[in-house]
Amino acid sequence: MARNERLIAVLFDLEDTLVQTPWEDRRRVLEFRRHTRRKLLELGIPPNILEGIERATIMRNKSTEYVAESFSEAETKKFQQEMNAFLRFYELDAAKNSKLFSDTIPTLEKIRKLGLKMGLVTNTSREAADTVFQLHGLERYFDAVVTRENVKKLKPDPEGVLLAIAKLRTKSFLMVGDLVHDAVAAENANGVSIIIKRNTEKKSDFHADYFVHSLSEIPTIVQANIGKMTEKRVNLTLTVEKVDENNIQRILDYLRSDVIRHVFALYDIQYAPEHTTAYAAFEKGTPKGYILIYTAMEYPSVILEGETNIAKKLIEYAPKSKFIMHAHPNLLPTVKIGFPSAKHYVEDWMLVRKGEASYFHSENVRKLHTEEDASSLAMLIESRKDHNAESIKRYFDWISKMPLYGVFINSELVSYAGSLVQLPQIWMIGGVYTNPKHRNKGYATLATSAITKEALKNADTAALFVRSDNHPAIKAYEKIGYSKIGEKLWVDVGTGLKP
Repeated sequence: MARNERLIAVLFDLEDTLVQTPWEDRRRVLEFRRHTRRKLLELGIPPNILEGIERATIMRNKSTEYVAESFSEAETKKFQQEMNAFLRFYELDAAKNSKLFSDTIPTLEKIRKLGLKMGLVTNTSREAADTVFQLHGLERYFDAVVTRENVKKLKPDPEGVLLAIAKLRTKSFLMVGDLVHDAVAAENANGVSIIIKRNTEKKSDFHADYFVHSLSEIPTIVQANIGKMTEKRVNLTLTVEKVDENNIQRILDYLRSDVIRHVFALYDIQYAPEHTTAYAAFEKGTPKGYILIYTAMEYPSVILEGETNIAKKLIEYAPKSKFIMHAHPNLLPTVKIGFPSAKHYVEDWMLVRKGEASYFHSENVRKLHTEEDASSLAMLIESRKDHNAESIKRYFDWISKMPLYGVFINSELVSYAGSLVQLPQIWMIGGVYTNPKHRNKGYATLATSAITKEALKNADTAALFVRSDNHPAIKAYEKIGYSKIGEKLWVDVGTGLKP
């Protein structure tokens, strides 16, 4: 056996992965969820902590966080004792009534012959796991066992998986389970997820690296991954830090290495710190990605930047609900795991450089700067169904700080475009909007042309985002000289807004 194969392990979930339990009955699961919620509320967990949470394990994880922050030592001890008593009934009943799947022992024997370590990571108790072991003779196969008593947070949190691979002293692993919790825990611990679906008619609405219908398929998958995984190493040097005076220079240097890519973060951190919170991921002191939360708008605007393994750590710092996130399309699976009900749109990222633009002029276009212009802007934005109108003062402050151009027809403002961010290297064009009654007349082109002209007098480039399916707008921008340089995700988490 090659030395590097010893650095690979296969982890298993227990219930309904290796043994069949009463948890396969949907009615039992729903009953357990109801009783868990009721018990947690009875033990002093505020209703808002559990609001919107369906799964019992997530309720318990959130409650654990609340208890750690809010309960006294005596209250915590009582909470734990009563929850253990509550859970023990369900766990032991499931264990005592478990049945061994016919493909379990043959699969474990084949993996053992491959010379790989095996571990068990379960959300049940050690007592229940031992009951299953004694009934079915499984304990001899596992080099490490992690039960709920060993962790603060249950799967889908990766704590238990990370503890298991630490006990096994492995570098890479595959995780076999039957639920989304197993897939998420594996992914967040940088492992390969294999989900067993014995019911072939039941659809899965979550991501996993592999879906199988029998455990007998797993040894082949393991062998296929050995070569890939020997090159993969769990990243133990990655740290996440809040951006502050201690690390801001390293962050700014990192952002300046690609100003166009990081334009919003570079601007917000320097010029709007009172509205900006950011966390950066460092590997051996070098920035590798960040999440930035900008709060000066109706809803927070969040930027997620970094490779997938970086983003998985950073997304934990996102707001819990009602925000807009911008990220690379490659990060969509990570975003959907964190916010499964979020809606997303793809935007084209378009750019024009100084000397490449073609301008369109009209006497109907001028810069907005007066209080009367602010009033006209308010009336125009009121025609947008997806945006709430602001006060005239808010709009006047807006046009006082940011360059905006408007198209006036018979004294009515019918279209506008402006610049949200201005740096010497690049201006970001945004807020392009035309009253629906005046569309398809070239007004957006005129407004965008005017702000682009000012942008390229002051910066090397101008850039904007536009929905990939908004073909008329894309054609208008192309006429000015903009061309596509990439794509971004625009993710709506509970706001109802669209780009």
